[in-house]
Amino acid sequence: HEQELLRYAKEKLKDIEGITIYNKDTETGIISFNVNKAHPHDVATIFDEHEVCLRAGHHCAQLITKWLGCTGTLRATIYLYNDYEDIDRFIDATKEAAEYFKEWL
Repeated sequence: HEQELLRYAKEKLKDIEGITIYNKDTETGIISFNVNKAHPHDVATIFDEHEVCLRAGHHCAQLITKWLGCTGTLRATIYLYNDYEDIDRFIDATKEAAEYFKEWL
């Protein structure tokens, strides 16, 4: 179930301009990404408005975020309790965030 939803999400994310996915080949239900060059905490507010729960920050991995050249990332987690409606809501929020923060490119 998790793998099906992950494939579905990754396929939808490919079409969104202005996002950077850091683990495109992930086989776990975790997607780490950023929207344009906006701060992850700022972007997270849009997801909150869509009732999409994700994490924003450096996730106790400051060395990796420094290596990636960013202040932090957004982290979406797909698990057993999610369904396609959740993924669609996540995709819609991602599109809105990319549009809102497009001038930050």
